Amino acid sequence: MPQNTKHVNAIHHLGEVAFGQKLMVSDPCYQVGTWCQTELEKVKAGRWQGWAIEKDEGDWGPRIAVLLVHHADHRVKAWSTCWDALGEI
Repeated sequence: MPQNTKHVNAIHHLGEVAFGQKLMVSDPCYQVGTWCQTELEKVKAGRWQGWAIEKDEGDWGPRIAVLLVHHADHRVKAWSTCWDALGEI
């Protein structure tokens, strides 16, 4: 989660999907195996929520800056304090 949310344009709920103990976090335009994807293993099976955070990137304009996932059984209390960074590009 961005530490500075000053330039966050929007937070988009992407939906909910069921997974086993493995899931891929990625922009859907990339093919499997692209360097900027994050594959999570040994996760809790069940329903997962997906979120995208859109930020103003100056000359580039609004962009999806962060992809987040969390298990639906876990309430999100404080966006900026409960996430582990699993990858960065």
